[in-house]
Amino acid sequence: MKYIIKQLKEILFNLFMGIRSLFWHRNKDVVLFGAWFGKRFADNSRNLFQYLAENKEKYGLKHVVWITDSKNINEMLNCMGYECFMKDSKESIHFHKIAKYHFICESHNDLDSKDGDILGEYSYGAYKINLWHGSGAFKKVKYACVDKESSLIQRIKKRMHTRSRIYRLVEEVGGWGEYYILSSSKACTIQWHDFFQLPDDKYIESNLPRNLKPLRYTEREKEIISILLQYKKIILYLPTFRSSNSSFDIMKTTDNVLKYLDKNGILWVQKEHFVAGTSKNDNLADTNILTLESEFDINVIIDYANIIITDYSSVATDALYYRKPLIFYVPDIDEYNKSDRGFVDGCFQRFNSGRTVKNSQELIDAIRDLDNNEILFNEYYEIDRNKWWEYEKDDYDTIWNKIIERCTERN
Repeated sequence: MKYIIKQLKEILFNLFMGIRSLFWHRNKDVVLFGAWFGKRFADNSRNLFQYLAENKEKYGLKHVVWITDSKNINEMLNCMGYECFMKDSKESIHFHKIAKYHFICESHNDLDSKDGDILGEYSYGAYKINLWHGSGAFKKVKYACVDKESSLIQRIKKRMHTRSRIYRLVEEVGGWGEYYILSSSKACTIQWHDFFQLPDDKYIESNLPRNLKPLRYTEREKEIISILLQYKKIILYLPTFRSSNSSFDIMKTTDNVLKYLDKNGILWVQKEHFVAGTSKNDNLADTNILTLESEFDINVIIDYANIIITDYSSVATDALYYRKPLIFYVPDIDEYNKSDRGFVDGCFQRFNSGRTVKNSQELIDAIRDLDNNEILFNEYYEIDRNKWWEYEKDDYDTIWNKIIERCTERN
């Protein structure tokens, strides 16, 4: 009953905000960005934001604005000459109301937690674009998690979302039940449809901005890159988060792996998924381990890696884009499949481009084989790469034009 009352309150609030938005004048020359719950300057949002901010005159833009919850990010971006405002500031609310384009890559907002990339309740009347933060996912997301075992309310919500545009416009704040979303290929669009259940005209197929070089680096990113350049071999370990209380410590590197790294002069760079959120920032000490803070934008250094190791993260498809050898380190694969989100299509093995290992010795063997250039890429690698990166030649200009064309094609 409490859940139903909460939903009714949200719908009434959304109707109220929808009516208010009729009095806001939206300007096509104002673009608003946010990312990762307002706590990171990263991902697709970051790269496209920087490109547009550096090319405002080219596209006839007056304001390209970043919204954040982080005082550090706000200070950093302002020092870099960008327009950035704290999320709840009067300047932020002003630009929320007048921006014609609202971009996110994770979350629009929640009235209770207030943890959106932007203030999503102000998005009625704006073009809403979710750049998302991956391609070719393994684990189930959003509506793909709703099945016959789910609660009756969850199944009803999915059915209403799928069949009623009116419901989509009031089910989430600011009308974020319906939005445009970036897709890297036709295969990705099929997967996104299963996840997000949006109408066919809401998918924009293109390259992802984060695959392109950012126009400017932060001081922290320059510092990390300078460390990487000191090593001839770099392993990048990027595990995904666990929704359940997994017994596997994903960030603990075993002693035999540490010895192998030290003996062979390999730098092991690791970063916990931001949602896991321990925000570690360890310096290099007696071992060849560099633990990045969870807020760090891994996309700026992925091309420096010689080997990429993950488990169930879509960073595996990013490895394909950069043609990096890939290892799946999955000691808890059975536990994850049964107790956590589970896998798309119910089968992790459908992705065959990397070598799958389940313990530290198998991991060392796989690294050694790749060090010796033994089977860097298997027969499935290019097949999977072409499947997920159909638009890899798209540059920033092409991506932006595709977004504009899709958003305005009905006008």
